[in-house]
Parts: sequence; structure tokens; C-alpha cells
Amino acid sequence: MAILKGNTGVQVYVRVGGRIAKEYRDPDPPPPTQNRCPVMCKYIDSLTNLPFVIDTYVDPNYDFSYKNHTLSFHVYVDGKYMVNNCTGKEYVLAGCGYRSVSGPVMMDEQGANVVQQKFRFSPVKTGWTTIGEIAYRGTRRKARDIGVIEVQVFRIILREVTGSQRGSALRGQDLELSEKALKGKAISHGASCGKVEAPRQQTKNHEWDDIPEDRGPIAVYRFLYRSRGE
Repeated sequence: MAILKGNTGVQVYVRVGGRIAKEYRDPDPPPPTQNRCPVMCKYIDSLTNLPFVIDTYVDPNYDFSYKNHTLSFHVYVDGKYMVNNCTGKEYVLAGCGYRSVSGPVMMDEQGANVVQQKFRFSPVKTGWTTIGEIAYRGTRRKARDIGVIEVQVFRIILREVTGSQRGSALRGQDLELSEKALKGKAISHGASCGKVEAPRQQTKNHEWDDIPEDRGPIAVYRFLYRSRGE
């Protein structure tokens, strides 16, 4: 369970197959001088077709006093923005400091119903394919982003709630990249979405103002998911 120094009361973790994923130390963390804010980087295990959920929790120990701010958790999966969840002092004091992201919520193909597709781990297939340099650069960029779950934490001044958020699906099938693009990368899985189903809950859409002096997130939680053998 990821807890960063200087952010007492904030926790971010990933559940895989319904269980909190065991976290392993990053053997090569980035130098602190490269980061404007604290960055936590851990490895977790990924297993083919298992669902995963990103959880955030703010407990009563967190100090909301500066400008009476709210915390906004921006969730990215494989380099793609998914959703942001907001947690304010009133929710924490009411015992509602937990937020979960299990997959994108969107309109169906007909635009008539709200549906959800839950995250799951899909194996990355590799092979030497005959592709041009432009296509190779595209798969190389994709390979750079695959295998990373990231949560950026911002302090914001919340103004109003304006409805529900809508996301977009990740890949719906197994992933295939050129072996050249994956050279030197220990990537075994990528994130995709499962079957379409009715959402249990919808994330509210918020209007807010940034806190300029923060100059970005106050913390970043990064989970690198890899297979340790199945």
C-alpha cells in the first residue's frame, strides 16, 4: 500500500483479482532532483485476464487547512488519461474517503445507455513484423507507455459539480507489438477492457481552480506491472 512521506493520510494502491497487490521496490528509481514533487514507484504482479482496480484513500489525518482545498486524483493507465476522483474534507469526516476506479464509464455505441468496461491485464504478443519506420516509431511510443498505472494527486479549489464523467475504452483485445519496439523492456502485459456491463456508480464531473503555487501535482504514485511467471 503506497504511502508517500510528506503526504500523511493519503494512500494509493492497486487491487488485482480482488486482493491488494503486493508491492516490490523499484531497483532503479529516478533521482529526487528530477521530480518537482514526491514520486513513489513500485512494481506489482500482473496475471493474464485478471481484473484490476485502482483505489485511493484519504483518512482523517490529512490536513485540508491550506485554502480549504480538495484533493483530485488523476488516473492514467498505459499512458492514457482515464478519470479524476475528488475527495474533500467533508467526505473524509463522513467516512467516505475511499474512491475506486475499475474501468472507463461511457455511452454505448447507440448513445442510449451508460455502460462500463472493467480493466483487465492482457498479454503482450511480440514478433518480428515487416513495418516501416513510421509504424515502428508508433509501436515504440506505445511500448513506452504500456505497463504503467499512474495516479497524480493535485490540490484544487472545488467550485461545482456538473454531471458525470465519461471516458473512453482501452484496447479490447490482446496487444501485439513488434519485438524491435520492446527490445530491452521487461513488459509482459498491457491493460485492456472486458465485457460491457452496467456501471455500479458514476464518477461526478467537477469544475475547479488550480492552486498556482503548487505548479502541478503534489505527489505521483506509479505502479509498474509485470508478470513474475504464470
